[in-house]
Amino acid sequence: MTKSRGLISRLNGGKKFSKLDLSQAYQQLLLCENSRNLVTINTHLGLYRYTRLPFGAASSPAIFQEFMDKVLEGLDGVGCILDDLIITVKTVDASPYGLGCVISHKYENGEERPIAYASRTLTSAERNYSQIERGALAIIFGITSFLQYLYGRKFTLITDNKPLSLLLGPKTGIPMLAASRIQGWAIQLSGYQYDVKCKSSSENANADGLSRLPLKKTLYESPFNIFWEEVEKRNVQALNELPVSANNIKRETEKDSTLVKVKHAAFYGWPKYTNISNELKPYFRVKDELSMEEGCLLCGIRVIVLERYRADVLNELHVNHPGIVRMKRLARMHVWWPNLDTDIEITVRNCTACQNTQAAPPAATANPWI
Repeated sequence: MTKSRGLISRLNGGKKFSKLDLSQAYQQLLLCENSRNLVTINTHLGLYRYTRLPFGAASSPAIFQEFMDKVLEGLDGVGCILDDLIITVKTVDASPYGLGCVISHKYENGEERPIAYASRTLTSAERNYSQIERGALAIIFGITSFLQYLYGRKFTLITDNKPLSLLLGPKTGIPMLAASRIQGWAIQLSGYQYDVKCKSSSENANADGLSRLPLKKTLYESPFNIFWEEVEKRNVQALNELPVSANNIKRETEKDSTLVKVKHAAFYGWPKYTNISNELKPYFRVKDELSMEEGCLLCGIRVIVLERYRADVLNELHVNHPGIVRMKRLARMHVWWPNLDTDIEITVRNCTACQNTQAAPPAATANPWI
């Protein structure tokens, strides 16, 4: 069903309006002889066939929608509730403080004409999102704003964020440990048919300009806002479950020179791999999973623990002497830092209790010919 935004764009410039209601709309269309067999009904008087398009058939809305499009084609200032527009291109972009998106139609000669624009300002919480999260949020904002044009149609998403075009591509699966918000948005996008293309900001200037000069409105109404709030609560809960407090991690993160650089790169974009220092390379490998919550860096759903707190976390993970495999499994649910697996292996191997209780290797059978 077309929403008010679509009708307003078609009725732009009108001063007086009238409303017409098509009585028994579907049943104004006669069915051909071959189609009547498909809508046979069984009654107490026997089998009967509809001769007109019935209500309740799965394809009736689409058939009537197509018919109305043909009837109203070429008429200016006329809108229809079941209006159906063919849209092939939509561009989205995000800045540190705003979102912008443009929906356009691409003609056969390659020319693009804009259909509608949308923008909004980021909330204070959204401004703490990483660059890739803001880009994903811009896509979701565009999809939600232009839902009446896009739903049920294949379209092309255009973004200037290359990693995002790969991460949210329709043919690539979302990493299991990707940021919780990215996972939620990927699930939402799975309900659409689309392709993703990447263009530079200079070629995506219309959406880029809207994101840098956004409207002052912030959150839009969407059932997924509730989901995002739940995600943020889960991330905060993960912080509170650590043996060190979130405030301590936040305070020390702001002092740590390495994590300050990681935070800046996550917000404003990473340089090429060949141009970064060795201390940042482990973080570059997980750059698409980085996010910020309560001032603490997260890798997916796991908290990035600073070096001064790693011994405390390892002791907490090792409190019941679970062994290397179980200790790694537990750690991967809550925390992350470079060489985490190696640190766990060293901790267990240096534990006398773990070494004394480990299973003995199977006894080797004696060979009589030796």
